[in-house]
Amino acid sequence: MKKGIKMASTLAMLVLAVSLTANIVAADSDDDNEISSREITFSDLPQSVKDTVIQESEGFKIKELQEITTKDGLIYEVEWLDGDFEVGLLINPDGKVIEREREKADADDEDGEEDDD
Repeated sequence: MKKGIKMASTLAMLVLAVSLTANIVAADSDDDNEISSREITFSDLPQSVKDTVIQESEGFKIKELQEITTKDGLIYEVEWLDGDFEVGLLINPDGKVIEREREKADADDEDGEEDDD
């Protein structure tokens, strides 16, 4: 029975290693897809994206807006602070949220100052 447990444990470790490697490769390929980006203002957004930003941000002050050109076309990135959390969205030109991220804000983000990173 110990042999079966050891094999299962080895298999689980192998699956975990492959999964972590796949995530790293996927993150690198996302960066490769970006051609350029520029900071924009709210008035630069298409109306459909404005509507999504208003609905999703629920009145929180927008911290950053970017227009990103990728190999597949334009996407818009919006970030705001929600209490102790930084919320980020990627939105396509039709106003559809294609990625959503919510993470604990850095101490610098909470004071409104930019990171040195």
